[in-house]
Amino acid sequence: MTLLRTIPPIVSSNRGSLVQRAKRFVFGDPKPITPNSERDNPQLSVLLLHRLPFEIRSQIWNAYFYSPATVKVHIVGYATQAAECLVEDQQSFHPKSHLECHRLKQKRDRLNLLLTCKRIYFECAPLLYETTMFDFSSTLYTISNFRKLIPAHHFACISQVSILILATWKTLAAPADKENENGQTRQWPLIWETLAAMTNLRWLRFEVRLVSYDSYVGVWVKNMDEALRPVKMVTKPSHFELILPFDVGDWARELPCQVVRSENKDAWK
Repeated sequence: MTLLRTIPPIVSSNRGSLVQRAKRFVFGDPKPITPNSERDNPQLSVLLLHRLPFEIRSQIWNAYFYSPATVKVHIVGYATQAAECLVEDQQSFHPKSHLECHRLKQKRDRLNLLLTCKRIYFECAPLLYETTMFDFSSTLYTISNFRKLIPAHHFACISQVSILILATWKTLAAPADKENENGQTRQWPLIWETLAAMTNLRWLRFEVRLVSYDSYVGVWVKNMDEALRPVKMVTKPSHFELILPFDVGDWARELPCQVVRSENKDAWK
């Protein structure tokens, strides 16, 4: 795994902080142009935009930004962070693998070009979301938190997602808001609602591993209806794998995905 860039954290609890620090986050909007700086601002006189038609510019963006890059989004405390890595084996994802990214050197920086000009940013952003693999394996709350940080139209552009859940008997009952334990909305169905909101989603790999197979498999099998019914909301991907450590029986015919029985029953094996 080769680190391309590590992105500083964004604190999701403070909206003002999000705006101020968006330029440091590759998937946030650039800092707006202020009226006082418009006269000499180079963002208003980029030759690339003035002299090349949109079709040619699109080919340039595609050549420059397209790569087998994976953005691993994770939560540290109350901050959402991301590390962009080059992963050859998509099956090797692990919720803790972002820790390895931080030990490697930065190889490439695309953020400078994105922030050169607002027009460049808004032309490139949809392509950037569409061609990047997003890994939301950190916590149950990672994907829903990330959705709150970016514009809805950018979130809808995401086309490739991988999620690995380390599950216990509490996973199905986890509240949607981890700060409100009495909430009636549950995080498990909210994950699938969030995936269903990605209207451009074409590739999805979702794996569940039990922290202790012998301790928790009975709970999941007993609550099979609660566990699998939300999966039916996600119908867009042409490639959709649901990897589970137990047999789903007749449910396999009802789900809009390929159900794979995992050999890795316990999370850490």
